[in-house]
Amino acid sequence: MAEEINSGRTERRTRVVVFLPTNAADPRYDEVLAWLSDTAVRRHGGLTRDIGHPPIFQGWWLNDTVSPAVVVLDTICVCVIDVASSNLSLVGDWCSWLKRELITRLSEQDIWVVFYPLERVRLPYRNGSGEVVDVAS
Repeated sequence: MAEEINSGRTERRTRVVVFLPTNAADPRYDEVLAWLSDTAVRRHGGLTRDIGHPPIFQGWWLNDTVSPAVVVLDTICVCVIDVASSNLSLVGDWCSWLKRELITRLSEQDIWVVFYPLERVRLPYRNGSGEVVDVAS
């Protein structure tokens, strides 16, 4: 029985992570987040993102134009999209298109769209009755 529990099934996907500098004062910002969410849901079935206002994630970056001791506060919105395709070339083309759209819609150059292969393991589990449930079937 233990072997059956640990046999599992895998699902090859690609994870896309979008890092957007946040500017809640810009009225386009909420519109762009709504557009990004809608695009991800329609094309790939969903999106996960932080919902903090101000955002939960913050980064501190050295500013090259002033003394290295000066630190610039930059708040970031992180969006995660799991794409069913494991074809990195196709996903890369979509990510390039997505980044161009986001740059245009926000008039912002410092947008990162990162993607990498992901293999999700879906293991059978025991339910409350002790029966083995295979979530992959």
